[in-house]
Amino acid sequence: MVVIVNLLKRIRIMLQRSALPCVVVALVLGVLGAANAQTSPAKNDSDKNILADSEAVFPMDDNLVLRGYSNRHRIAYPVTVTHAVVMIHGVLRNPDNYYLPAQRVLERKLLFTKVALIFVGFDDHDSAPRKVQRLALFGSRWKHGDFGGLNPDDPNNKLSSFGAMDRILLDLTETYPRLKRITLIGHSAGAQFVDRYSVLSSIAAKVPGVRFRFVALAPSSVLYPSELRPEVGKEGRLSFSIPSGAHGYNEYPYGLSPTPLLERMVGHPVADHTQMVNKFLDRNIVFAVGTLDTTSDYLDQGRSANTQGPNRYTRLKYFVEFLKTKYHSSNTRLLPIAGVGHSSQRLIRSREMSEFFSDH
Repeated sequence: MVVIVNLLKRIRIMLQRSALPCVVVALVLGVLGAANAQTSPAKNDSDKNILADSEAVFPMDDNLVLRGYSNRHRIAYPVTVTHAVVMIHGVLRNPDNYYLPAQRVLERKLLFTKVALIFVGFDDHDSAPRKVQRLALFGSRWKHGDFGGLNPDDPNNKLSSFGAMDRILLDLTETYPRLKRITLIGHSAGAQFVDRYSVLSSIAAKVPGVRFRFVALAPSSVLYPSELRPEVGKEGRLSFSIPSGAHGYNEYPYGLSPTPLLERMVGHPVADHTQMVNKFLDRNIVFAVGTLDTTSDYLDQGRSANTQGPNRYTRLKYFVEFLKTKYHSSNTRLLPIAGVGHSSQRLIRSREMSEFFSDH
């Protein structure tokens, strides 16, 4: 249903801008291709039963909840769990389509009762299940830390998506007392969330005994720690400079130039970026992306995003090189996944991603 709604919205916008039928046809094909990249085949009865057994709600302040999926009911002895994998969906807000392939990966590795799985949904009115009471709803900027509540448009909402994730991760450390590592994975829009959250959250300081690993799986854009952006010269040589004619390109969520959202999240005016830049360098993060993820499917093509490169694969390759060249970062790496595009299903099941679903 969400795919259809998004399709109709985009067709309506294009019809308002152009009378050419071929443009509409191209748009339909493009949206359907993008939808296929983030959705899975129809679920059989077994899949539906697994999801029904794995449904979970995550309590927040003010009696609000988030919903998602967890394998907690399958873990008989919480003290045996030392690793938790937390994953966040893409723009379609469909955690069920991510939970199923991840569960199968763990079952194949005989680790389903040893690694905690938590798949979180940041819902809006279209994706929210009616049966979940007091579900927090979020607007389109949930991936950048925006605030949500019963009414996602209420400016007085107090629950940020980053604060909600803090609460979920803290609860994990209480549920599994011997937890040593948490791997936070996000795909597409969820990867944008992971990238920004890894810099702006203070979760690591709150649980010093737990190691955090962040995996941004094919984000459409990234957060830069400076005003420099990639530039490819005539001979194909990569350099980094301040782009011309792109006013505002470095404002959050693309850079650290302050915006009202950024200052509200951190709780004070942003005058000194030193602390945030240090987090860029200290965080353990992997940017994973399919080598065929070079199309425009659900790609941010705004001016600020385009200063980072033409597509996801290239943007991430440039960004990792930027951190290596300008900051000598050794905690950030690029993980190319050969022969795969933007499909969440194929990415999760890939050999390259299997290291993140282990028990250590």
